[in-house]
Amino acid sequence: MRHIVKTMAPASLVEWIAENKGESNIDYENIPTCVKTELRKKLLDEQFCLCAYTELRIERDNPRTGQARCHIEHMLPQTVCRQSRLIEKTVNYTNIVACYPADGAEDPGFGARFKDQWPSLVEEHMFLKPTDPSCESRIEYKKDGTIQAASPSDAAANETISRLGLKNEKLTRMRREAVLELFQDARGTKPTRQGLQARHRALLTPIDGKLEQFYSAKRQCLAKKIQSWQ
Repeated sequence: MRHIVKTMAPASLVEWIAENKGESNIDYENIPTCVKTELRKKLLDEQFCLCAYTELRIERDNPRTGQARCHIEHMLPQTVCRQSRLIEKTVNYTNIVACYPADGAEDPGFGARFKDQWPSLVEEHMFLKPTDPSCESRIEYKKDGTIQAASPSDAAANETISRLGLKNEKLTRMRREAVLELFQDARGTKPTRQGLQARHRALLTPIDGKLEQFYSAKRQCLAKKIQSWQ
């Protein structure tokens, strides 16, 4: 899981919140479509076009309007916020990320739709969020596409992996295929250490504001292989 560094909320959202501060309609559902469009664009920029949970690539169908194959996800679910009388948290930028799949799409069996209404307020401490700086070191990816908590005793990491369905068979296969491509080319030739080092450096640099799909799995597996040669 890649650490997402939250920046400033888009100006239109800040202005809308200021205009409605203290009012009963300060709820995500009441945010105008144009504000949500700017919000989605800002989230994708901030996340380098990767889903916050699965690291699947999110394509911008229309860069100008902000339409994309994702939805705006609340890490602490909207229903939980409302039930707990924390309605303003539904518009709090620090609680919002962009996730696969698009609005209206079916649950693919993993990720944000699979997570559904978890966590509750009392379970929130068990959610290892992508906005937590420690998330990158607490989740481990392997070359075969599998994923696990870096420490078996890390209850929050284990619970998060389970609740997000990150061990889903399809998702695991996609990660495995993406990682294995790093270690041999179309002709089956294995790369040199220098080649892998160059690939690792290139991986860390966004191209056109985008990072590669399954960035964390690729980064970890490349780093492990390079270290094993030292």
